[in-house]
Amino acid sequence: MPVKNIIITLFLLLIVVHVRADDSIDLDGYAYNTIGSVELVEMDLSGHDIFLVDSIMRTGTTPSSTAPIPPTVTNPTPVNPLDQVIAEIEKLLAIGQKIWKIIENGRPVINTSYIPAVKVIPKVVSEDSRATFDSMDNWSEPKYKKYALIYKNLYGMSVVNFQYIVHFEYDGQYEGKGHYLNAVSITVSNISVLWGYKFDVETELIGISNRGTNENPIAAATLKITHKVETSIKNENITTIFDIDGKGRISQLE
Repeated sequence: MPVKNIIITLFLLLIVVHVRADDSIDLDGYAYNTIGSVELVEMDLSGHDIFLVDSIMRTGTTPSSTAPIPPTVTNPTPVNPLDQVIAEIEKLLAIGQKIWKIIENGRPVINTSYIPAVKVIPKVVSEDSRATFDSMDNWSEPKYKKYALIYKNLYGMSVVNFQYIVHFEYDGQYEGKGHYLNAVSITVSNISVLWGYKFDVETELIGISNRGTNENPIAAATLKITHKVETSIKNENITTIFDIDGKGRISQLE
């Protein structure tokens, strides 16, 4: 058995032993397998988080020096969707992937052929979207926001702790005008899921809009993150919606 699998197995056994040590906790019971509370909190961003995001966006791989994260699910895709139009309105195009998985069965999903992301750029009738993007400039440095979604069961135990980073570039201009978005994506910072829980996360672009004028557009994108928790007793779906715009603003809507 590979060393990594042995370590993971021992870790799971330690969790079970720790829980079994308290006779009042029944791993098969209602209280252990039922969510009692869910909390989304904004976290401080570390230099390590930025290094993690930059490494993944640049190379498509997780650096070996990162904090422990369970083995990733490799999800090769034969078609690169990064040039596909996934939404459009009068003055804007959204290019990239509309829906993608972030967590599958408690493990981060890494696409081996591309990094799922969205950009919102001007809609120019006289040229294709790649030519438009290649002629844009004035992009900002990446902006990052880190969050933790924490599930607790009826015993008050933290059964799922999902830490992730929303990141993007903004202020891109076309022919000296506009505020557009690039590389809007989500990166897993850390994930822990207790025995008996199945956790999946999926992201979807649900809309784009122009917060500026036709002459000087401010692109905006709305992302929906769907979190699914399953146990032997109960399933729960929770959504978190983020609004991001070309001026660098990000807000959580629910």
